[in-house]
Amino acid sequence: MSYSANKSPNVSTDNVYASDDVARQLINQKRAKNDYYDVDLKFTKNPNTGDVSARRGSSSVKQSIKKLILTDFYEIPFKPEVGCAVKSMLFEPMDFVTEQRITDSIKTAIQNYEPRVEFLAVTAKADEINLGYNITIVFSLINSNEKETITTFLSSTRG
Repeated sequence: MSYSANKSPNVSTDNVYASDDVARQLINQKRAKNDYYDVDLKFTKNPNTGDVSARRGSSSVKQSIKKLILTDFYEIPFKPEVGCAVKSMLFEPMDFVTEQRITDSIKTAIQNYEPRVEFLAVTAKADEINLGYNITIVFSLINSNEKETITTFLSSTRG
């Protein structure tokens, strides 16, 4: 077997391709850990495929957390334990106790039913002028160091 001057005799093309395959597998495993994928609940049309658009990564997780918070117990068929009791607390008096109960309810729901996040903090502040609560949720995705923030306003009236 002959070798050119710029190739070393102990490196064959088979070994190079094998190491590329291993590297590709490691990259795909790392990407799979952080690549979350959900259907966009606005049901907008993807212009390229004509299918329903999708959400990926932290956007997908944020959408999931918002829907989890707005889901009441017994709303999901065959899963009565999944949900958050925030809707019923919106009609309670606007005081520190209600703020703490909303915070605890959101924290429990995220820790129990959203395995893709590492929970960091929730704050609920009463807004007596607009008759609702400003909710801020801080979390990080599993296997990620970046902090994500969701800020939303919950009120007893819709519209």
